[in-house]
Amino acid sequence: MFDRQERYCKVAGGYTVVREVTASPVMLGDLTPAYWFIENAKHYCLLFAEARRFDYGSAYLTTEGNVLRGLLHPAAPPDTGGPVGK
Repeated sequence: MFDRQERYCKVAGGYTVVREVTASPVMLGDLTPAYWFIENAKHYCLLFAEARRFDYGSAYLTTEGNVLRGLLHPAAPPDTGGPVGK
């Protein structure tokens, strides 16, 4: 997705929308919606930053980029060494 945004949406002043995807070459718009920065750039930073920005082992990251702490991954049941179900 990042590569395609770089290839098709990058313009001299930043990024823009694609008005018509069925045209060749694609027809670009003349604006950059705020949600591009809110959604895409935030996730690119979390995914591609060289320094770890988020610990996926101790919290969850929502699709909105919000961190949910206190929701622990379920622990495996203790191994009793006996037959399953007893």
